[in-house]
Amino acid sequence: MEKFINYLELKSIYFILIAIFIVSFFESLALTGLFLPGTILMIGLGTFIGNHKVSLYDAWFVGIIGCLLGDWISYFIGLKLKKKYIKKINFLNITSIIDKIEYTLNHYSVITIFIGKFIGPIRPLIPILSGILKVPLKKFFYPNLFGCVLWPLLYFIPGILAKSVSNIPDGDKGNFKLLFFFLIFLIWCEFFLFWKLFNNSKYNWINKILSKRNIMILILTFLIFIIINIIFLQLNSQTTVLKKLLIEIFENFN
Repeated sequence: MEKFINYLELKSIYFILIAIFIVSFFESLALTGLFLPGTILMIGLGTFIGNHKVSLYDAWFVGIIGCLLGDWISYFIGLKLKKKYIKKINFLNITSIIDKIEYTLNHYSVITIFIGKFIGPIRPLIPILSGILKVPLKKFFYPNLFGCVLWPLLYFIPGILAKSVSNIPDGDKGNFKLLFFFLIFLIWCEFFLFWKLFNNSKYNWINKILSKRNIMILILTFLIFIIINIIFLQLNSQTTVLKKLLIEIFENFN
């Protein structure tokens, strides 16, 4: 991953944009997204935005196009397939995942298509299954469009933030960077616990260790730490520097 990022840094802006298109396309394409570490790659590509190597809006636009093409190709492939063919692919407990996606698509198709865009394991499966299950194009088009508009930005943001924080001068002796990355860790833990709280799968190992009551206690504990961390960050002078760096990124249309 580091070699990939260093290689792109030596190339022009067009190589970075091409890389963004390729990653967003194959991350969205049926089944290939299961093998591609798309989340890590998109975060890594987001560091180029944080370092002003490429415009946020150029990268965002290219990411949207790649995402839409991957999803729509998958949807139209699905229209030509039967469910039994995709279920023959037996790895990563995919049959169980497909059954769950099929249930939610049949009952909550619009919400499933939109929310599923942000959940790694099911992201590359939803478009092709929407085609297989003959979800009407109108029902697929709009939630998929909004999902593809938001998805690249949300996956760029961690990379943008990480690079912006690393670019902050070390003049202030405060523990800003430590506080910031600790906040990211706490937020990740909070989302992870929420996910496990509502995941009743037999493969949910955390429910075998902790009761739902204990998970709730942990969620509240992490929330308290998140609030305290945010308060300390607001009191740190480097927060103002970070805000200025982020404003420059979002104001740069070139």
